[in-house]
Formats: sequence, C-alpha cells, structure tokens
Amino acid sequence: MKIYKMYIINGNHLKTKLFLYIFILCFTVSCGNNTQIKSHNPFQNIELNPSEELKRLKLFDLNNETIDINTYLKKPLLIVYWATWCRYCKGDFPELKTFTEQHNQNINVLFISDESVEKINSFKTKTDYTFNFITAKNSFSKFGIRQRPAYSLFHPSGKHLETVNGSVDAEILNEMLEYHQLNF
Repeated sequence: MKIYKMYIINGNHLKTKLFLYIFILCFTVSCGNNTQIKSHNPFQNIELNPSEELKRLKLFDLNNETIDINTYLKKPLLIVYWATWCRYCKGDFPELKTFTEQHNQNINVLFISDESVEKINSFKTKTDYTFNFITAKNSFSKFGIRQRPAYSLFHPSGKHLETVNGSVDAEILNEMLEYHQLNF
C-alpha cells in the first residue's frame, strides 16, 4: 500500500512536469522562426494612418513655419522630447548624434521642445548639433511623456509603438528598433 501512495504522489509530480513540458513545447512551436524576406525599402507601400494624438501635434520649425507630420512618416519616426534647461537631455545628445548618423537614411528623428523658437535657436547657435529641432504648441502627455528627456517611436504608418521616459543611449534606441522589427 505504501508503494501505491508514493506512486500517486509521484504521479501528481509527473503530471506537473508533463504539463510544463507540453506548455514549453507549445510555446516554442508558436514562437518559431518567423523569417521574412526584406526588400530594399520595406516601408514603401505603407498606408499613412497617424494616430489622432500625432495628428493633433502643432509643430513648427525654427522659422516658425508649420510642419506637417506626414512629411516625416513613410519611415519610422523617433521623436525626442527635450528642453534647453534639461541637463539630462543635453547629456544624451552625443549618443543621439551617433544614432542619427548611423540611421540617417532609415529613420526620421525630430527633436521637439515646447519652448519658444527663440530659445531653441539660441541653444542651437551655441552648439554644433545639426538635429532637426522643432517646437510644439501642445502637450506631449498623450504619448506617455512624464519627464524629459523622453523618446517616442512611431511606425511609418504613424502608429505609436513605444515611449521611453528618461535618458537612453544608442544601444537602447537600436534595441527599440529591433524589438519593433524596424531594424535595418
């Protein structure tokens, strides 16, 4: 009788192991290698459908001319939310320079501040950064921006993919592209 009771205890343990093995097997099969053939321009036939929040951004270049966000779509779009007073933003700039130089043909990067054009122009003339600095006249909170710096990644269609609050480096930005299968 003791042997029978041990068998039941071990049987329950075996059932648990069997369940875990089946679960792992199913997960592995469902997450199999989804290789895709990449064309030269994988985003050429993207239908633009920017999120409502993205469409509502009132953006201006440093000449105070209105910017149409659609001109920056058809490629992945990274929006960097920053401010001239933000030391962490400025601390990220060397990494962002590396990132933008690495991806300048494959991704659009906009540096958006809610400060005045004059303040941004003054900052720009004091630095050697050639980023695409622009200003916005409305809130960034719809994209989960809680601090600066913050980084929002958009699909070429305009769909919001991810927002990261806080400082990043080029490696983190590259991992964002890879995670969303926007790597080149």
